[in-house]
Amino acid sequence: MYRSLPLRLAFFCFTTFALLSSWNLVAAQENPAVPEEVESTSPEKLDAVEMKPETMDDSILEEREKAFQKTMSGAILTGHFTVKGRENTNPKAEKYTIASVSKLSGKLWLITARIEYGEKDMQVPIPIEVVWADDTPVLTLTDVTIPGMGTFTTRVLIYRDHYAGYWQHDERGGNLWGTISRPKTSEE
Repeated sequence: MYRSLPLRLAFFCFTTFALLSSWNLVAAQENPAVPEEVESTSPEKLDAVEMKPETMDDSILEEREKAFQKTMSGAILTGHFTVKGRENTNPKAEKYTIASVSKLSGKLWLITARIEYGEKDMQVPIPIEVVWADDTPVLTLTDVTIPGMGTFTTRVLIYRDHYAGYWQHDERGGNLWGTISRPKTSEE
């Protein structure tokens, strides 16, 4: 019933960025010392405020992308999610096993994940944009229809061994969070 972690993960990250940006807008209205360009920031201009990969030094971006790919490939994300409007219920368990992560071009990545929640257990390839908030990758997905599953929007940030975000599946949405682990290998 409630869909994929990568989808919900990406949504949370964008929401966090938008919230922080709106706080900056409120501060700009209350503080005349804030530069004119911040005061006039509108939703249409938020993309210009976002730290885009092209503003990073290429070697730094390449290093971060390699670390992201290594961290996420083969990773297991185990956590919980909530559903807006059902705040008085316990969070539901979710588990995602990332089979592979590969960069397609620009900000677009392909994440193939096994998704387990409720009675669902499936493996799906998901094209996701990855944007960077300094050293933190944010998985973003906006109104993407996955055949047989529905339409998803998500923002999820990945930091060290944790993930957190917001998800929306068709008309329902909520928060998600959890930890990232890697299966032990025979060498360990």
